[in-house]
Amino acid sequence: MILDKLENYEKYISLHPRFQKAFEFLLNNDLQKLDKDRYEIDGKKIFADIQKKQGKGFSKLETHNKYIDIQIALNIEDNIGWKYKSDCKNSENGYDSTKDRELFLDKPDFFFKLRKNHFAIFFQDDAHAPLSTKKYLHKIVIKVLIE
Repeated sequence: MILDKLENYEKYISLHPRFQKAFEFLLNNDLQKLDKDRYEIDGKKIFADIQKKQGKGFSKLETHNKYIDIQIALNIEDNIGWKYKSDCKNSENGYDSTKDRELFLDKPDFFFKLRKNHFAIFFQDDAHAPLSTKKYLHKIVIKVLIE
């Protein structure tokens, strides 16, 4: 997992060949005014999901096998739980390849605050519980295909 300010994005673009395009989308758009639910940046290789929803408090950890998440909070901070995937023992129903998601009933090792205009990058080994705030949240999740 990586946690940083959006202004420091250049430190991370060398970690994956698609990160440059993903961060360009975040930097070259007025993120507050994006009105569709999904924006294709590079087809199914990179896309952005716009989320405007009520936080649910902690419920479950999730991991992804096909996509890396880049998450950025836009209106308030998000409270996110985290744990190593290898330490998760209680899978809810196994990996769902259509949703690229496995849910775990384990408790996070810790919670952190994803502050407004900061980003978090979650790789395959990062079990994370986003939307753990109980407030209304506006955020963007960029999905970056790993292969």
